[in-house]
Amino acid sequence: MSEPIHLYNSPIVGGNSGISGDMSSSITSLPTILDETCTYNVQATFTGSPVGVIKLQGSNNPTLLGWVDITGPGNTTVVAVTTSGTYMVNVEFAGYSQVQLVYTRTSGSGTLYAQINAKRR
Repeated sequence: MSEPIHLYNSPIVGGNSGISGDMSSSITSLPTILDETCTYNVQATFTGSPVGVIKLQGSNNPTLLGWVDITGPGNTTVVAVTTSGTYMVNVEFAGYSQVQLVYTRTSGSGTLYAQINAKRR
């Protein structure tokens, strides 16, 4: 059996991602294309006192079909944020072609940093 090979391990919010991690407003990461990916993981850390919802969304064609919250057995990705903390989701064998992280602000402020790690076999 071959070892998993990293396709990428990159920031998607904050850092050098090009997307501001300022949680005083809602945040949407750039889409990540999942071609040749067998598994991916999104990890996020947020500081301060943000209040809102953080989630992953998937799409096969964002322009024509839009984005859908990723839910279902083993893929519960919608999480309420009420204080500083962390968020991590592992997804195996995603059938959709793209993924993005969304933070919808209710109140408060803070800083979000998120990174995606994808592997293929």
